[in-house]
Amino acid sequence: MTIQDIGSFGELLAAIATIATLFYLARQVQANTRQAQTASRVEITRDYRATSAALFDPEVANAWAIGLHHYPDMPSKERSHFSNQFANHALCFQGVFAQFENGQLEDETYNAYLAFFSGLVATPGGLGQHGPNVAPSCPRIQWALAGIFAPTDERLQRETDRAVGLGGN
Repeated sequence: MTIQDIGSFGELLAAIATIATLFYLARQVQANTRQAQTASRVEITRDYRATSAALFDPEVANAWAIGLHHYPDMPSKERSHFSNQFANHALCFQGVFAQFENGQLEDETYNAYLAFFSGLVATPGGLGQHGPNVAPSCPRIQWALAGIFAPTDERLQRETDRAVGLGGN
């Protein structure tokens, strides 16, 4: 074996080691991305739980149910509870949007939260709170929601009315 053969063999080993290193780094980046996405989902869940914890108070839960469909035609105290709860949901969604915009959240998870929040905004209470200006500081959220606004869900209306004693069934 000549020195040139040994040099060629060394170059081959270096090329194989470089390819192996690139594969390893790609796997590490994938694992890091999955870990960041999981952490984002955990953070969103924690924020949503904190937002929803107020609904354990029957007075707040009642104001929320009424406000979704009858805002602002409700007593001042209930209107205040509803507005506070709605603002908390909007802030929670802003966090979701920020994580999505930074690539920390996959499309499927983001779209689920977008659909949920859009449903809240599309209720008479959501439209009464913010209308098309749901997040004045975040024009991209407005743009995203503009394509998803849907008419009020009649099933949600019936369930809300039944929960507050306004309807049958």
